[in-house]
Amino acid sequence: MHQADLKTDPFTPLKLFSHMETMYGWWKGENVYPITMELGPSTLCNHFCTWCMHGGYFGTHKGDKKSLKMYPDNSIMSFEFYHGLCDELATLGTKSMIFSGSGEPFVNPELMDFIEYTKKKGIDVAAITHGGLLTRERAKVVA
Repeated sequence: MHQADLKTDPFTPLKLFSHMETMYGWWKGENVYPITMELGPSTLCNHFCTWCMHGGYFGTHKGDKKSLKMYPDNSIMSFEFYHGLCDELATLGTKSMIFSGSGEPFVNPELMDFIEYTKKKGIDVAAITHGGLLTRERAKVVA
């Protein structure tokens, strides 16, 4: 049987045990904060994939009736708002940020600023993307 290594296996279900101090705080009834934060910097997407849930929520598929969507108004998070959020998360001990979304994160024109600022705060960064807007330069910043 394969033994998961907590330090090198990012997919182990035992990863939580790498954060025993946080688990102990929760057990004692303390407020604990996210170790990893997943954030959608945009609810827009430049693709119209028929299988994607995005159009069902945000009404951006071609020919869709926005009035029938759960969240018909698309939006982009501003760097000003994110700056304050990131500062707060860094203070609370967040270790990593995943930019994903309710849309395509790279549609947000300020995403590279988000990523650079997050790294400056000592928080690891990852992105979940369809890759259509990813360039070599952007990939180097995310890496």
